[in-house]
Amino acid sequence: MYIAEIRENATGDIERVAFDHPEYDVWGPNKQFDWEENNFSCDCNRHLLFWRNRGDEEHGWNTTCSEGRFSVRITADGEIVYDEFCESVKVRWLGLAVT
Repeated sequence: MYIAEIRENATGDIERVAFDHPEYDVWGPNKQFDWEENNFSCDCNRHLLFWRNRGDEEHGWNTTCSEGRFSVRITADGEIVYDEFCESVKVRWLGLAVT
C-alpha cells in the first residue's frame, strides 16, 4: 500500500489518494516508473485521480494531457519514497537520494 498526495499546483490544494490493493499496490521500481514516466506522470491521469477523490469524477474526465499542473508526493510505510513538491525532484529508493 502507498499514499499519493496529489497537489494541484495552481491552487496548492492536495488530495490524498490511497492505493491499497494488497497485490498490485506495493511500492517498488515499477510503481515509481508509473509516476515518473508512465501513465501517472501525465496531468490528465493526475487530474482524474484528484477529482475522483473529491467525488467529482465527471469533472475529472474534463481535461487534456499536459505536464506541470499537478505534483505528487508518495508515502509508503510512513516514509516519503517519491517527492515532486520541491523544486528539484527528489527520489528515495533503497536508501539512495537523487536530486
